[in-house]
Amino acid sequence: MSLPTVRVADDADFSTVLSTITLAFATDPLNRWYLPDANRYLTHFPEVVKVFLAASIEAGACYVTERGEGVRARPSGCHRRPHLTKQPWSR
Repeated sequence: MSLPTVRVADDADFSTVLSTITLAFATDPLNRWYLPDANRYLTHFPEVVKVFLAASIEAGACYVTERGEGVRARPSGCHRRPHLTKQPWSR
């Protein structure tokens, strides 16, 4: 089995990324505490995610696998450290 390819998400990936995040947090205890009804969760949680997801994609801080099975979306402004020329984990 090969590892999935990861790339920076763009505007065309918005729907896929939103769906993956919504599904990933569907059983999160805090989310289900304040949105216990499945219909309300599927209606309202994506609206919450859209707020930061658009900024994350615009900032280049969102990553997605080719088929959308994995996503990493960081809040904009948190993905770069301009004072570092090389990330500590890179070789």
